[in-house]
Amino acid sequence: MIKKGFTLIEVLLGIFIITILIPAFIDVDKVNIFMAKESENSYKMFLIASSICELYKNSSYYYEELSCQIYLNSSNELDQSIEMSLDKLRDDTNKRYKASLNFKLQDTGLYKLKIEVEDLLQGEKISLSCYK
Repeated sequence: MIKKGFTLIEVLLGIFIITILIPAFIDVDKVNIFMAKESENSYKMFLIASSICELYKNSSYYYEELSCQIYLNSSNELDQSIEMSLDKLRDDTNKRYKASLNFKLQDTGLYKLKIEVEDLLQGEKISLSCYK
């Protein structure tokens, strides 16, 4: 007698193994999706901070002592100059990110800008400093 196909025990064992492995793959996907969203958010905050640094480096203004906060949803909301961005984004608190800017003249004659960007929804923070 030639046997073709699988026995009932082999089929049930295969189904059992597959049902054990499926939840493991689903958990891996959930973790990957969460990590991708977290990484994207950190990148957006870094992009805001680095954009503000570049605007300050390219401006002709020097702030010896100034602390202020601006509110924005993305780096696209920044204007062409640091002065216009500070005026425009200072009061609108209904945004996702808050950027705290601290300008200070150092003893070495360099002007330091410390930026701390905070995600108001998730509470994450990122800091960046630049000199001019």
